[in-house]
Amino acid sequence: MLFLLLAAHANAGVSPDARYLAFAQATVEQIESPAHCKRRARNFTYVVPTSVDPQARTALASIRNVVALSDVPESAKVPFSNNIEIDKLQVVGDTALVEGNLYPYGHNSLNCGEGFSFPFKYENNVWVLQQWTMRGC
Repeated sequence: MLFLLLAAHANAGVSPDARYLAFAQATVEQIESPAHCKRRARNFTYVVPTSVDPQARTALASIRNVVALSDVPESAKVPFSNNIEIDKLQVVGDTALVEGNLYPYGHNSLNCGEGFSFPFKYENNVWVLQQWTMRGC
């Protein structure tokens, strides 16, 4: 019994709370929406640095495959891969931000993808998308 209690306590800092899970879900919905992402596949891998907000990274990993850039094999770095590169993933109080690139590998002659920035605000227990941007290289 004591072992279970200690194990639960040790994992308490690892599991994201409901706000982080809701942020991760809102993030995925925006990034993968037909308005932003041309691919219809839903088997995306999110390439996320380990240096981002650990709770946000864990929440995203609970609903999508998440890997570090060092874990992406060179053979997977091809144009229009199912990888989505995340540069920033953070929650600060009632605001949150996700930034990154769709199609990050060899999409065009500049070898960059379509950048995005999705800021959110937590209002009435939901993450509401604010003024977002999509950009080329």
